[in-house]
Amino acid sequence: MNNNNQMNNNNNQMNNNNNQMNNNMNANANHNIDLINDNHFEINNAISDQFLFSLLHIAATYHSSFEIIQFLIDFCSISKNICHYLNQNDSKNVSFFTKAIETSNVDLLMILLNNFVEQKVDSTQLMPIHIASQNNNSEFIQLLAEYGADVNCMTMKKSETPLHIACKRGNYQAALSLLDLDADPTIVDSRLRTPMHYAAKLGRVDIVEILYDFGADPQAYDCEMMTPMNFAFLRENVECMNFFKELGLECDNFELLEKNRKKKGSITGNKKSVFGKKRGKIHRKSSPEIII
Repeated sequence: MNNNNQMNNNNNQMNNNNNQMNNNMNANANHNIDLINDNHFEINNAISDQFLFSLLHIAATYHSSFEIIQFLIDFCSISKNICHYLNQNDSKNVSFFTKAIETSNVDLLMILLNNFVEQKVDSTQLMPIHIASQNNNSEFIQLLAEYGADVNCMTMKKSETPLHIACKRGNYQAALSLLDLDADPTIVDSRLRTPMHYAAKLGRVDIVEILYDFGADPQAYDCEMMTPMNFAFLRENVECMNFFKELGLECDNFELLEKNRKKKGSITGNKKSVFGKKRGKIHRKSSPEIII
């Protein structure tokens, strides 16, 4: 009887320990892991795989150290099938890749890549390389591409490539890394816009220049018959306008814009001009030498 009581007491203590950790699931990962270390019971028997999986997601969310993440992998039962668990998103459908990139946690990223975790879309509706481009993280872009990421993959909703996203955010380093990895600057999104349209709209002449160096067409029309030059003109982005003028493009005015819009009905696809000639790749941050 005494033995039964002792076992019941042990089980109750174990349940209390688990409840204590459950109550702290929204606290930081270090505290939860301290609770595991402070409780002297067999981890594999006391805590479910799903709970440890949740702790691992918390560790990823709070950019915990490599040692903490490795602790959860090495000393719990999920390590027997770690790839399966690392492929699962959290309760909000956020992946480990998203958490690694958003927190710039290269240790976690390498764990994912070395365990061949699938690079896929989660609740962000973006692939990991889209998120790295959005965050201007050229190191992560290089690593993801090295492990098989498609630098020209498109988002499901707007058909945007990582290069589109980098240019929309004005992320020079991300754009340059993608171009060096053979990202195509002529691909259009759902609005028939190239990355140069977005760079010109932002007034980022440095990005416009490298896009041109890698073969982007400064006279490509979008679905509204707008070119990158048109966007630069409407936003009064003088540096971009001057760059386009140096290339010999016709200076924009509102009469010309209205004329282009009237052509819209006759254009069913992206109208590509023959003006732009692909130039050699020139990596620079300063104003370019104009080559025509």
